[in-house]
Amino acid sequence: MSGNRLECRSAEECVAAASQLREAQRPGADIDAIIERIFERVRNEGDRSLFDLTEEFDGVKLKKLRLDTEEMKALASDVDGEVLEALKMASSNIRQFHLGGHPAGVVLQFDGSRIERKYVPLGRVGIYVPGGKYAYSSTVLMAAIPARIAGVTDMVLFTPPDKDGKRLRYVAAACLLSGISSIVTVGGAQAIAAMAYGTESIRKVDMIVGPGNSYVAKAKAAVSSLGLTGIDSIAGPTEILALADRSAGGDEDVVAYELLAQMEHGSGASAVLCSDSAELIDGVIGRMHDIVDLARRSVLTGCLQNFTSVLVSSPELMEAFAEEYAPEHLFAVGDEAERIAEGVRNSGSVFIGRCSSVAFGDYISGTNHILPTMGTARFSSPLQVTNFMKVVERQRLSRITAEKLSAPGSKLAESEGLFKHAACMKLRGRMPGTEVGSDE
Repeated sequence: MSGNRLECRSAEECVAAASQLREAQRPGADIDAIIERIFERVRNEGDRSLFDLTEEFDGVKLKKLRLDTEEMKALASDVDGEVLEALKMASSNIRQFHLGGHPAGVVLQFDGSRIERKYVPLGRVGIYVPGGKYAYSSTVLMAAIPARIAGVTDMVLFTPPDKDGKRLRYVAAACLLSGISSIVTVGGAQAIAAMAYGTESIRKVDMIVGPGNSYVAKAKAAVSSLGLTGIDSIAGPTEILALADRSAGGDEDVVAYELLAQMEHGSGASAVLCSDSAELIDGVIGRMHDIVDLARRSVLTGCLQNFTSVLVSSPELMEAFAEEYAPEHLFAVGDEAERIAEGVRNSGSVFIGRCSSVAFGDYISGTNHILPTMGTARFSSPLQVTNFMKVVERQRLSRITAEKLSAPGSKLAESEGLFKHAACMKLRGRMPGTEVGSDE
C-alpha cells in the first residue's frame, strides 16, 4: 500500500508535521482561475451558461434545469421500501438531535426599557448535494432538517445531473421527506455561482450550505469573500484522522474499516492514522490490504496516495497532532481514547470507542455530517440550526434609561471625536436645566 509515513518525537514535531500535511492537501491556485471563468460566464450568460457548463464539465446535455414535485415523486416511487424506511428513521433522529440546537432569545427589561436579541430565520437557502458515483440522500436530510427547524421555508437544492437516473431517485425521496419541492440538476462551481448571483430562472440565496469537491469549496469561499452570500463552512473532500493507542491492538479491523470507509468517497479523500505503536500501524495497513476486494479496488487505489501514518512516542503526542491537524472526522480507539478525544478542541465530529463508527454519524445516529474540512475545524463547526438564523438586536429605551446613559455615553463619543453621536444622546436624555452640547 502506498502512502506516507511520518514519525514525531515531540509536540513541536507533531505540530510541524500536521501543518505540512495540511499544506500539501490544499487545492492549487489553478482552480482559482477556473472558478473565475465560471463566475464570469454565469454573471453574463445566466441560464444559458448553466446548460453549457453542465455539458462541458458533466457531459450531460440538459433539456431543462429544474425537476418539479411531480417529477420528483415519480423518481422517488422507485426507491426500495426498506431504504425509504431507513431515510425516515434517519430523518427522525436528525430532527430530534437538532431540535436541541434552537437558540432562545435574550430579553432584558429595566427602568421601563427593553433590550432584546431575537433569532430570525434566513429568507432563502441554497443546498448543494454532491453527485458523482454516489447518491447523497443523507446530505439532503442533514441540510434541510436543521433549516426547517430554524424556520426557513424557502429552499432550493442543487445537485449534478444523473446520467443513468439511479442516483436522483434517492435524492428526490429525501427532498420530499424534507419539504423541498424542486431540484436544480446543476453541480460544481457553476451551481454555487447561480445561487450567489441568480439567473433568469433562479433567485439568489442568502446562505449556501453543503459539502463538495475542491472546486465547490473554492467557489463557496469566493462568494463569501465577495459578500454575495453566507456559507456554512469551506467543506472540501472527506477526511478522517484515526487515533489508536497501543492498547487497541486487536482492533486493527475496526480501524482499517474506518479509514477505508472515508477513502471510499473518491480520490480527493484523505485518511491519517496516528498511533504510539508501529506494530499496530503495520497491522492496520495489512488489514487494509486484505479488506479491499477486487470489485472496489479501483475506487480505493486512487486514494492510497492520500493515506498517511504517523508514529508518535506517547498518547499525549497523538493529542498534539490531532489538535493541530483539526480533522473533519476524529475516530479514537483504545484505553486512552476518551481522554485524548476530550483534550482535542479542533475537530468537526468526534467518534470515541470501537462501536462508534463514523458511518453512523454519516447516516443515521442524528449528528450532522456536513462538517468543516481542510483544517477549518479550528474555527468552524458542524452544520447546525443557527447556521440558518441571524440575530436582530432591538431596543426601546425609557426616558429614565436615556437620562442614566446620556452623560457617560456622550463622554465616550466625544473621546472618540464623534460629536454628533454625543449630541444625539444628550438630546434624548437631557436632564432638567442642561443644554444640548455644541459640536465643538
